[in-house]
Amino acid sequence: GQWPQFVYGLPELQIADRANLVDVLFRKAFDNGLADRPFLRSERITLTYADALERVRRIAQVLTEDFPLVPGHRVLLRGGNSIGMALAWLGVVYAGMVAVATMPLLRAKELGDIIEKARPALALCDASLLEELETAWSGHAAQGDIVMFNAMSTPGSLAVRSAAKDGNARPCDVLADDAALLAFTSGTTGQPKAAVHTHRDVLAACETEAMVQRIHRVGATILYTAPTFYRQMASFAKLRGTPSLRLCVSAGENLPDATRQLWKDATGIAIVDGIGATEMFHIFISSAGANVRRGAIGKVVPGYTAKVVDDNGSEVPPGVVGKLAVIGPTGCRYLDDPRQAHYVKDGWNYPGDAFTQDAEGYFFFQARADDMIITSGYNVAGPEVEGALLAHPAVAECAVIGVSDAMRGMVVKAFVVLKPTETAGDAMVQLLQDHVKSTLAPFKYPRQIEFRHELPRTPTGKLQRFKLRTP
Repeated sequence: GQWPQFVYGLPELQIADRANLVDVLFRKAFDNGLADRPFLRSERITLTYADALERVRRIAQVLTEDFPLVPGHRVLLRGGNSIGMALAWLGVVYAGMVAVATMPLLRAKELGDIIEKARPALALCDASLLEELETAWSGHAAQGDIVMFNAMSTPGSLAVRSAAKDGNARPCDVLADDAALLAFTSGTTGQPKAAVHTHRDVLAACETEAMVQRIHRVGATILYTAPTFYRQMASFAKLRGTPSLRLCVSAGENLPDATRQLWKDATGIAIVDGIGATEMFHIFISSAGANVRRGAIGKVVPGYTAKVVDDNGSEVPPGVVGKLAVIGPTGCRYLDDPRQAHYVKDGWNYPGDAFTQDAEGYFFFQARADDMIITSGYNVAGPEVEGALLAHPAVAECAVIGVSDAMRGMVVKAFVVLKPTETAGDAMVQLLQDHVKSTLAPFKYPRQIEFRHELPRTPTGKLQRFKLRTP
C-alpha cells in the first residue's frame, strides 16, 4: 500500500512480463550489429559485446554451480571502476540474483550496516579491497563465502572458477518485476536504506533518456560526473582538447551556472544537467544543452511527471518554493524500512528537494529539504559524522552541517566542543579529521572544524542547527 504509482505511458516502456535485463540488453546490442564492437575497455584489455557475454555466462555458472545460490539470493559486490566489477554485476543479475553494489571507499562499519540489511548469501570482492570486507563479514556473522575478482591466478578466485566453465549458461527466466538490485542510500540519520529496483526499472531507465546513445567510436564519447569534477577538469580539457566527447551530463548535486560556463568555454559542449535519486534509479528532470535556461536544471524527462507542491500535496503557483513530487516508470521501494511512508505519498515520490517551477515548465533547484550534505556528488549524513567525532576521547559534543563551497558545492563542517583537558588548534583539527577518515569513508570527513565553548541549544537541550548555519 505504500508503493509508488508506476506510469508506463511511452510505447518504449511496454516491457514483456518476463524479462531478464542483462539478456534483453545484450540481445538488443547483438541485433544492432554490435557483437564485435568494443563494449568494455581498460588500459589492459578491450572486450567486445560477444566477449563480455561469454564471461558473464561463465560467472553465472560459477554462482549457480559452485555455490548453493538460487534466484533471489543477494550477492554483495565490492569493487571500483573496473571491467571485473562490471562483469560481476552483469553475471549476478543474468543468473537471477540480486546485486548489492557497494562503494570501494566504505569502511567495515558501513559495510556491516549493509550486510545486516541485505543479508547477502555471497560476496564478490576486488582482491585489493578485501580487508575491510573480511572484517565486516566476520563481525556480522554473514553467511556464505567471499570470492575475489581481479585476481587472475589466485586459487578459488572468480577468474579461475570461471575458466573451468563452458560459458553456455542460459539467462535466468525472471519476471520483469523481480528484484534485480538493492541500491543503498543514506538518510539524515546515516542508517542505510535499501531501494529495491527490478529488471523492469532498469530497462525503463534505458528507454527514458533520449540523449544516451550507444558508443560508436574509439575513446569516450559520453561523460557522466558531478559538477565538482567538471570544474576540476576544465583547465586540462582546454589545454589538451576533448575531440571524442559529444555529450556531457551532470548529476549528483546542483550544477552552478559558473561551472556550466567554464566547461563550455573549455570544450564547446553545453553540459546536460539533471536531477535523479537512488530511490528513483534514474534522472527525472533534465535539459538538453541547447535548450538550457540559465539557472534551471531543466524540464521533466519523457516518461515522468513532476510538480512542486505544498505540505498538503497541492501544486503551488509558478515561482513559489515547494517540495518536488515525481511519478513515472520507476519509483521508491525501500526494503523493510518505515521511511517508505515519508518518501511515497498518494503514489507520488518525494525526493526531499525544494524547487520552484516557472510558467514554461522549467524547474529550479532551491535546496535539500533535509539535513543531507551533498559534497562533490556524495551524500553525507551529518549525524553519522557527529557519531564518529563523538567516539574520539577528546570530543565533548559536536554538530555537523554543510556549508557552501565553490569547488565541491558543499563541504562538511563540524562545530566541536572539546573536553576541558584538550587544546584546540591545527594539531587537533588534523587529529580529528584523521580519526573520521579511519572510521568512515574518507569523503565524509569534516574539511572545516570550528571549535566552540558551547553549542546553541533549546532549554530542553535540543541542538539549534539553524543558528550554526547563520554566519
